[in-house]
Amino acid sequence: MPYRFALLFFILFSGYVRGQQNCICPSGTIIGNVTKPAKTFSFNGGTIVMCGGYTENGNVFSEFLLYDCRTEKIIGEWDATQSCTLVKSNDTLIVSTLRNWPIGKNYEFNTVPFYISKLYYEGNTIKELDYYLSNHRRYSDKEIQRVITNYQNYKPGNNSDTTINFAYLLFWSYVSGSKKAEQYLNTLESRCGPFDGAISEEWNEIIMTYAHYKELAGKGLVQTN
Repeated sequence: MPYRFALLFFILFSGYVRGQQNCICPSGTIIGNVTKPAKTFSFNGGTIVMCGGYTENGNVFSEFLLYDCRTEKIIGEWDATQSCTLVKSNDTLIVSTLRNWPIGKNYEFNTVPFYISKLYYEGNTIKELDYYLSNHRRYSDKEIQRVITNYQNYKPGNNSDTTINFAYLLFWSYVSGSKKAEQYLNTLESRCGPFDGAISEEWNEIIMTYAHYKELAGKGLVQTN
């Protein structure tokens, strides 16, 4: 009798392992009809595969989805506008979404990991922790005041690159602790708009990031690592 139970367990476990190893990507998604995973991440609780994924250097990816082979469900999707790195560490998959912010010297734009998704198994269930990184350089009071003064003296032009640059500067001034910059960011469209085309898309991305950042900050989900 014990032998039969052992044999049954072996058969069931072998079938589960084969299912994890032969996991294929779902159809009818942002990646089209691609079925072969681009990357496979194995964990104690199961297997996650990356499906699709455009990359120029093999390290940064866009236009992909993550799929849980155990439950056969999509975990999340990242479109062509999002650039991410994926790293497995301590049985956790870390997806870092990169953003370009004016945080360098003289407000130069630097591309940095900004929004983090940590995926891990708790038993047989996928858990996800999402937060913004807070360890990037903040503006000094002097730098914030320079942004605000320049914006106050700015003569708006619809669909101007200068206008959208002010949106970036005001957002990061808000991240750095300026309530005045937050106020100006929230009224920028009414003062400088309306926007259309690429400028409108860029503005929408900034203002949605601001709203989401503010929401997660209120939940204590702006962290250092």
